[in-house]
Amino acid sequence: MGFDIALQGFRHDTMLKLGRYVIPFHLIAQYPTLTYINSLRSPLSRQKVHYTLNRLAESIGFRGNKSLPAHCFIEWQSFNEQTVSLLMTTMRNHNVGKARLNSYLNAIKKTCERALMMDLISQKQLTGIQLVKPFPLDRTRKAKTLELEQVIGLFQTNGSTGNKRHRDNAMLAILFGCGLRRSEVLSLSTDSLFVERGELFLSVVGKGDKRRSVPVPQSTSNYLKLWLKTRSISIEQCVQEKINKPLFVHVSTRNKINEAKALTSSNHIYTIIKERCDEKNLPSCSPHDARRTVATLLYNQGVPIERIKDILGHSHIDTTKRYIFVDSNVYSEAVAGLRF
Repeated sequence: MGFDIALQGFRHDTMLKLGRYVIPFHLIAQYPTLTYINSLRSPLSRQKVHYTLNRLAESIGFRGNKSLPAHCFIEWQSFNEQTVSLLMTTMRNHNVGKARLNSYLNAIKKTCERALMMDLISQKQLTGIQLVKPFPLDRTRKAKTLELEQVIGLFQTNGSTGNKRHRDNAMLAILFGCGLRRSEVLSLSTDSLFVERGELFLSVVGKGDKRRSVPVPQSTSNYLKLWLKTRSISIEQCVQEKINKPLFVHVSTRNKINEAKALTSSNHIYTIIKERCDEKNLPSCSPHDARRTVATLLYNQGVPIERIKDILGHSHIDTTKRYIFVDSNVYSEAVAGLRF
């Protein structure tokens, strides 16, 4: 009896937060998309899958309401190998990218596993859906790094103004100063900032719910101060009073800050970088290229690769090595300098 009462209290108090939606525990078990999302350990993974499924749902005509996102209304009973294959082919013919289609397909398969457990589809349907193959990806895109002068140029553009510019500059400063993933940037709160031995750090929750401490360089700190100042908050307040607010929030077209609405779209960061690279006539650069840039700049400054691995949040040093670009001319000069 005591366990039942405790469980009832747990269900009542537990909520699943997905973007602007706050979903009570008792509703989760009614929808296969929610049960799948809720099974993911990392908050970042939950948000990512939520956006993927919602984008899929809206693209095929489903709409959410004030209480539930669009993916809750997908009719999974109609899914089988033929319908999923046709859906993927049709969307590809409408120029949807292969990587996005593969993310849709993976989300469909995982959700259908939950739908089977809820008796919404048959084992035959699930087996057929799992046979649908993902699209082969073109891996010819060359990863890029920017020179320090090019990074500085991204902060000297004529794009956004006022509060929006301060916010966007602060996000870019964290990307190129701290090497965070864009999902990690968006998950930051004001109490992520802390001071240790007189230096400013960010407490970051990365893949697999792994927490790491990332040092904040002075240039990044300066841009953060300007952004927080527009919100009447100081870094000292964040550190000492542990104010818990989203670090990045929405700014309207009239440059009005909406403290109640956290910025959650990772596409926004991609758009900022693309627009600023275009203005500076730089090659197209992705948010992840910022991480490669940070790794390369730190390595060239003599920072040990083991420390770079920790800053980027990699589990294996071999991954970090792939992020570091060393010009072939550097090798040539090094070899030419050898004297026997």
